[in-house]
Amino acid sequence: MPSHGTDTTSNGPDSFVRSQGTGFALAGQPLRIAGANNYCLSFESDAMVTAAFELARRIGLNTLRTGAFLDCGPAATQMGRWFQRWDPAKRAPAYNDGPAGLERLDRTIHLAERYGIRLILSMVNYWPNFGGVDQYLQWFGLTDRADFFRHPAPKAAYRAWAEHLPRVRP
Repeated sequence: MPSHGTDTTSNGPDSFVRSQGTGFALAGQPLRIAGANNYCLSFESDAMVTAAFELARRIGLNTLRTGAFLDCGPAATQMGRWFQRWDPAKRAPAYNDGPAGLERLDRTIHLAERYGIRLILSMVNYWPNFGGVDQYLQWFGLTDRADFFRHPAPKAAYRAWAEHLPRVRP
């Protein structure tokens, strides 16, 4: 793979990409981003996700954007997989840390490190695919998309989700 300044072996403060003027920097040095979007890296099969990382590396990509969300109603799933869904007993979203849930996201993060590819993880989708804003609104009986950003209930649920995510395991 061509070197794009994507040393992912360090997890210190210099391992995060930052803005610098009109571009990006890594450890204070300019960083050129070559990337793509793949919405299903966080929940598809190991074979599909590994193949996507192999292809990305082969064509010289150093960054992939994918979802860190798979939000469902109380009984719904996406092909048997879900990251969070409504728990009617708790009247709040419940998290799936198991093999049909966030363990898949953990796997994706691990593979990104192995292939030397940085990830941009979207934590919610504005569009209805895979839950997103519309699912949060449905959970709390709201209809106006602006309420995701204004109403305390979806804001609190999103904050709880953001606080739950840094739980990655090797």
